[in-house]
Amino acid sequence: MHINVSVVQLVRSEVVDQIIALCEQIQAGPQRIVIEVTESAIHSLSTRKQLNRLQEIGFQVAIDDFGVRYSSFQEFKVFTYDMVKLDNSMMNSEGNCHRTNALLENLIRLFNVIDAPVLVEGFETEDHLHFCRDINCQYMQGYFFAKPMCANDLAKYITNFKLKEDSETSNNK
Repeated sequence: MHINVSVVQLVRSEVVDQIIALCEQIQAGPQRIVIEVTESAIHSLSTRKQLNRLQEIGFQVAIDDFGVRYSSFQEFKVFTYDMVKLDNSMMNSEGNCHRTNALLENLIRLFNVIDAPVLVEGFETEDHLHFCRDINCQYMQGYFFAKPMCANDLAKYITNFKLKEDSETSNNK
């Protein structure tokens, strides 16, 4: 499960306790939760300390919307992310822009070298899927897979997915 946390929330001293309380309420351990923050969250020592505290407890931290604002590779020297989410603007809607594709491919290669898993947002077509598989993208997110949904719809979606998967498995025997 991913939880978006803003810089405004991170500067509050009680945010870590609030996140822990939320996890207890939904009965999910920290190892199952990814805290998503934008790049601006690590520009301040106080917010980095909060994120470090969350990581020490067992939460993962992902940088969300990487590539949208002032992306600084310097930040990767001072803070270790568990995942980098490349903004959907990095996924070329046409799927054939050489410059955009080259940037995306090399960003993924760079993050793979420093052991930072990459998730690319903005998948809408099968071409996007094939392109990202070809460039060794580990994780993908977008409307191609599913549109945003509430918890009840998600439960139905997962159940239907499992039923479909089970049906396909039994047909292949």
